[in-house]
Amino acid sequence: MKYSALIISIFVSLAAAGLIDPTLEVVCPDSNVAHCYPKVFKPTDEWQTVREGQDIPPGLHVRLNMETGEREAKLISEEDSDAQVPVLVESAQVESEVPIEQKIQEKIKKYKQEQMNFRKSKVSESELSDYASSVEELLHFGKNADVSRLEKALDTLIDLSHDIDFGERLTRDPKVFSSLLDAAQLTSSESQIPEKSFRIMGSSLRNNPAAVTNVFEKQDDNFMVTLFATLESPETSDVVRKRIAGVIHALASHMAFAYQFFNVEDASKSLGFSRLLRIFPKADHETQERIVLLFEDLKLLPSSPDKRDEGSPKPQERVSEMLQTLVPASQSEEQLQNMFKSLVELHRNHDLRPSKQFLQWLSKEAEMRKNTKNVRDKTDADFDTFMLEARHLVFGNPNALRKADEF
Repeated sequence: MKYSALIISIFVSLAAAGLIDPTLEVVCPDSNVAHCYPKVFKPTDEWQTVREGQDIPPGLHVRLNMETGEREAKLISEEDSDAQVPVLVESAQVESEVPIEQKIQEKIKKYKQEQMNFRKSKVSESELSDYASSVEELLHFGKNADVSRLEKALDTLIDLSHDIDFGERLTRDPKVFSSLLDAAQLTSSESQIPEKSFRIMGSSLRNNPAAVTNVFEKQDDNFMVTLFATLESPETSDVVRKRIAGVIHALASHMAFAYQFFNVEDASKSLGFSRLLRIFPKADHETQERIVLLFEDLKLLPSSPDKRDEGSPKPQERVSEMLQTLVPASQSEEQLQNMFKSLVELHRNHDLRPSKQFLQWLSKEAEMRKNTKNVRDKTDADFDTFMLEARHLVFGNPNALRKADEF
């Protein structure tokens, strides 16, 4: 399975920038990933509020805002050292607050619990032997290797991957998932290898937090780059695309992963969200339903009504309604443009109706952009023209475009 050089170049540049930080911990006050924030406070030269649950790095200036009652912190500056106002300089003493004896007991307790969990495993010796030989076959699969042998190994891993213990075991060594991904790329899209490879990944990760954490912490940027590139490749079949969406869905259950890939309020942390939106309009029905389910789990959409009800909204209608809400509320120009383009593509491919509220916003937004065209750069001006055309050609009366003022 191969994908276009354009997609590769896009994702290689993203990988160089550092897609994922496996060490990142986040605090999530609720189930909406857009409300999460890093557990470790990130200081700047300006005073910022230290949010609930955040750890303050050592050596920062910290103060209490008497008006709000909130702690604020920033980097130390020369001006601060000359100031007469007393400023607290906090250091990382959190670790020392916990008695060393208590830490030791906690480690012992954790170790015993892990040993108990291991002894509870229902994995038989014969299954373990099958597992080991199948993984060995996968790890040594090359360009000219025997595909039939690999298929047999993958069939074994498919059966075993539904077991939580095996799912966790498959993800311990990052080479296993990397090899599954490589096997999918080395074989033709007509073979069953790509579908089986991604099915193993999805089964291993589904409802298996330990396995998800392993992938998040141990896989490098190249893994995510290739995963999303394969998702978008025009050569990827519908069934494989559905499997990949399932893998991403499982990974998104890890809040730190969701924060870095599905934060709709930050364009730099919404790669997963934007890529799923990009493929959604032309995806098959099953893939669309899987993407909608992912958006539901991230609280971007309310829970689905009964799918058996013929009057239930279709996946396209639900995503359209979601975007018609998110676009006007976006505080990021880049994010607004990305989501608006996805909404336009969705309405071009399906018979969907925009809401009255969205049309009112679009009319005001287009007018505002027309009035400020002289202070906007060319990239934004090109988008402004795109918005004007879409307003009439996609969301309104095509004939009205001739009467509209040009940007």
